[in-house]
Amino acid sequence: MAHIHTHIRSDGTPVFRVRFRLRPNSNPVNESFESIEDAYQFADLVDRVGGADARRIREVTTTTPQIITLEAALDDYITHIESHAAHGTGWEYRRVAERYWLPRLGFFPIQALTRRHVEEWVAWQRHQTSRNGKPYATKTIRNAHGLLSSVLDWQVQQGVIPANVARGVKIADDQPRREMVFLTPDQFTRMLTHLLEQLHPLIVLLYTTGMRWGEATALIKADFSLEAQPPTVRISRAWKRGDGGRRYIGAPKSKAAYRTISLPESTVRIMTPLLDGLADGDRVFPPASGTGPLRAEHLTHRYLHPACEAAGLAVRPRLHDLRHSHASTLIAAGVPLPVIQRRLGHESITTTVDTYGHLSQDAWAGAAEAMEAAIAPAVPLIE
Repeated sequence: MAHIHTHIRSDGTPVFRVRFRLRPNSNPVNESFESIEDAYQFADLVDRVGGADARRIREVTTTTPQIITLEAALDDYITHIESHAAHGTGWEYRRVAERYWLPRLGFFPIQALTRRHVEEWVAWQRHQTSRNGKPYATKTIRNAHGLLSSVLDWQVQQGVIPANVARGVKIADDQPRREMVFLTPDQFTRMLTHLLEQLHPLIVLLYTTGMRWGEATALIKADFSLEAQPPTVRISRAWKRGDGGRRYIGAPKSKAAYRTISLPESTVRIMTPLLDGLADGDRVFPPASGTGPLRAEHLTHRYLHPACEAAGLAVRPRLHDLRHSHASTLIAAGVPLPVIQRRLGHESITTTVDTYGHLSQDAWAGAAEAMEAAIAPAVPLIE
């Protein structure tokens, strides 16, 4: 804990000295200030970050002409990305920063920030719990760290700091992940027989197209071409989060998310009566009241999970798991991964392979069999 002492110079003017330790159990040292306000501010800084970091911050602020705190750097980065990012991205970035690293690091001048500070924040964050009482997921911490790294990268590009101290910081992946749930066609059929009939078009569409929840709930009648051969649905919009968390309909997730998906005849049959009563610009799946999107969590817990229980299924899928189930069904049918990639709207085939490649056991076996046929004649020579 820092202590403030007043010393009177020979000319009668006061100087305020903050006495503190650089590290626990080290000898006390002093920093002098001309005003009591500055002394109290420094003493508070010592108590918050420790003596060594407090002294480092003071040295930087007194020797560097352009002092920018991490919080100010965040504001600068948000101003930068709002020129080209989707509406509401800046608000979301600030929300993430305020929830995770801004309270611990925001007051640091970026010139005084070190890799150790970032690593200490990561270590601290891994031991915190979220609102549901569980530790934060590794992906959540990585996303927050990625934002921090992007903020510092922007300052490097502007020549404010020489290097990004957050780049390359390792984050352990030692937490159990929520496994994806794959509903087989039989399981899906059993679940559907116990699901509220009004929800059948939406749930069948999700399962048979693999589209995202935000894409499906933004569809209008004009997006469907049921008379085409094959029948299709066009994805050109999706629900987004704007400033203050307000929802609005905007562009899909990426360029690859703009796509046309072919529809099976069973989906056409179940969608036709619903679409017949709509105008071209009408939303296909509006909420019961209001103008916002349907709430996935409400539908999942109120209808989907009870239907699974009534069907005697042990699994409790999320609505997003219907997308996973769509992919797994196509893989089981031998549909090539690049086709599945385009159907799901993945920007890169790597995403498709990393997410679903482990399901392609037949493909791996086929690759081994092909190599066996190719190399078998040479094996006796090798031996």
